[in-house]
Amino acid sequence: MRSPVVAAYFLLLSNICAQHINIEVTFNKNTDDIVVDIARAVAAEIEQGNSFSSTSVSVRNCNSYEDEEGCVFSNTYVNISSHGVFAGRPIEETPKAREQILQVFVEFTGRFFSSQALREDDADWWVRRPAAPHAKHLEQLVHLINDRSEHYTFVLYYKPDGYENFAAYYACSELLHSGDARGLVVDCSEEKEICEHQAVETTPALIAYSTGKAYKHYPHAMDAFLIQDWIKTIQNPVITKLSEASVPYYREGMVPGFDSPRPSVIMFFAATRDSDTFRNYERFAHERHGDFHLTELIDQSIEKWAHHPAFVAMKPLEKLSKANTLYEGITYESMVEFVEENLHPSVHHLNNIQNLLNIFSMERPAVIFLDISNSKDILPFSSLAANYAVRSKVAVFAASQGLSMSGLFLAHIIKIDATTPSYIFVNSKNESLGCVFTREITNENESELELWLRNVKDYECEHATTIDMDILVSLREWERQENLRRLLRNKNVSDHHEEL
Repeated sequence: MRSPVVAAYFLLLSNICAQHINIEVTFNKNTDDIVVDIARAVAAEIEQGNSFSSTSVSVRNCNSYEDEEGCVFSNTYVNISSHGVFAGRPIEETPKAREQILQVFVEFTGRFFSSQALREDDADWWVRRPAAPHAKHLEQLVHLINDRSEHYTFVLYYKPDGYENFAAYYACSELLHSGDARGLVVDCSEEKEICEHQAVETTPALIAYSTGKAYKHYPHAMDAFLIQDWIKTIQNPVITKLSEASVPYYREGMVPGFDSPRPSVIMFFAATRDSDTFRNYERFAHERHGDFHLTELIDQSIEKWAHHPAFVAMKPLEKLSKANTLYEGITYESMVEFVEENLHPSVHHLNNIQNLLNIFSMERPAVIFLDISNSKDILPFSSLAANYAVRSKVAVFAASQGLSMSGLFLAHIIKIDATTPSYIFVNSKNESLGCVFTREITNENESELELWLRNVKDYECEHATTIDMDILVSLREWERQENLRRLLRNKNVSDHHEEL
């Protein structure tokens, strides 16, 4: 028999929403196998477009029920449901079955995400606390912080309460326990003296210390993945000095401390450090240490190059344009804009809520390639997005192919027909209001797309839309919680296998 703690822990891990989606097809008379096959095909596409979802199709024939309660429709009826959320409609005729089932799924997606945005986090995250090196007294912490070695010391001040504290605790416990970072955690509910001495007023608070002083405070959202990225990045030099031999590794995003290629690495090429450009770069690097991977290659032979000093943003995960350059009229502002812009992909794939939030958080319009049939050629769109001047000045590019629920939620909130493959241009007038323009995807080339994109904002608005950023932020937090649950569940399975 499981103990209450173990039972609560399994409840936490099993409380992952959007795991299972059921498509129920009800026939008032005879079963139509064609409609059933279409429903099963759609179910397979839902699984393909949403990696954390499973689906099933159930068939009900009212002729076979003695009790015909619920069999009130004269036609075939489709209902899609998950976790108490459902949407349904009659299927008017077999040739339209796929289109109408997809319409139901779009409606279901809107209802599902809307319900999750209102959902309160009542999980007991702290039912099982991973091992981590805790500060036992103030002297121990001060001694570690005052260590004059070149290593950074990371200290997490937390209270065992709620998701944000747990996300930070879990991220730090993994790195500190494995030895991938040096530091301690402090439970401010138990060690009040330590937290007061360190002037910690709110938790969680993650601080990197260097030579006895607080060097950096973690500035981003309390997300386990972001926290670990930040800690690993801080442990790399402020600006990494490259040699000709190391350039190929960084060009491919291979940064020490990371198991997979990084999406963006900035390289600075110059013949000398004696310039305003390098001094600005150095200043920015110190101010934002932990946020970017910044490098330099300084060599007098670079004077032979056509352009120097120059910044090159390496984008190893991109398929079309793996590098962007900045060398003309470099100012502090243009350098910062270049570095920050290249942190983003050329095309934001709307397979999660975070990417959906990102495209509406940037200070320019968004253009989306929406194709739930996954049959249209995205290459002209991607090629235009690879043009740095276009995507950094004209519009943010995003794509939703197949039945990604995040992409369909976009169609729901801006009220467009998702069953027609379309380019969607959303021109925000302020933080929430905007105009929506659509164009059906046919055989446009890159030049035709760019012409439309540069002129569409001058067209008469097709319809206004309201983008509720609060809902997207709420969903982003729910998504982070789901991701952490999955991480815990996978670790639990892995630990169990190791024990066996």
